[in-house]
Amino acid sequence: GGGGGGGGGGSGGGSSSRIGRTADNIMAMDTAKLLKVMRWVNVLNGLIMALMAILSMMAETFTFDIGAVLLALYVAFFGLLLVMVELNFSNLQNIVRRLFGFMFTYVGRTIYLLFCATVCFSLQDNVWAILVGIGTSINVIFNIFVMWRHPSFTSGAVSRSGNPYAHYTGGEDEMREYVKRNPQLAKKAVKAGVGFARENPATAAKVARTAAQANSDLSAANAAAADDNPFEAGGGAAGGG
Repeated sequence: GGGGGGGGGGSGGGSSSRIGRTADNIMAMDTAKLLKVMRWVNVLNGLIMALMAILSMMAETFTFDIGAVLLALYVAFFGLLLVMVELNFSNLQNIVRRLFGFMFTYVGRTIYLLFCATVCFSLQDNVWAILVGIGTSINVIFNIFVMWRHPSFTSGAVSRSGNPYAHYTGGEDEMREYVKRNPQLAKKAVKAGVGFARENPATAAKVARTAAQANSDLSAANAAAADDNPFEAGGGAAGGG
C-alpha cells in the first residue's frame, strides 16, 4: 500500500514537474516567438472547433435534432471566425473589426476563447465536443498565464488592452511565403487550374465574374468599416501601453 502511495506521489510529482517545465519554457520565450505561438495555437483551436462542429452537424442531421444542428452550426462559425481573424487577411480584417471589435484586445480575445469553450460544452452527449471544450479551456488558461505572468506583459512592453493582430504578417504574405518554399506545389495548382479552365470555359468565366463582383463588394464594405475600433484602447498597438 505504501509503495502504491509512493508511486502515486511520484506520478503526481512528475506531472507537476512537467507543468513547471512548460511554464518555464513559456516564460523564457521572447516576445516575437510568444505571440507567434499564441497565434498558431488559436488557428489550430479554431480549425479543430470548426471540424468537430461540421462532423457533429452531419451526424445530428440524421437524428432530426434541429436544435443540435443549429448549435453545431454556431460552433463552426465561431471556430472559423477565430481562424479568419488570426490569419489576418487584410481585405477581411476591417469587416471583422467592425462587427467583432471586442476580439481586438488580448483580454477580449481570451474572453472570446472562454465563450467558445462554453459553447462546445453545450453540445451535450458529444464526447468530441467536450474534448474540444477542454482543449479550448486549456488555451484560455495559457492566454491568461501569458498576460499576467510573462515579462513582455508585466513589463508593459505589450499591453493587455492592445491589438493582438497589429504586428501580425498578413494572411496573403503567409501564403506567398508558403508558395516560395513550395514552388512545385504552386506549379501543380496552376496547371490544375489551367486544365480545368480549358475543359470548362463557361464555368471558369462565371467564377471569374463572381470573384470580380465579390472583390468589388468587399472593397465597398471595407471602406464603410474603416473607422476606428471602439473596443480598442490607446490606438490599438500591441506594444502600446
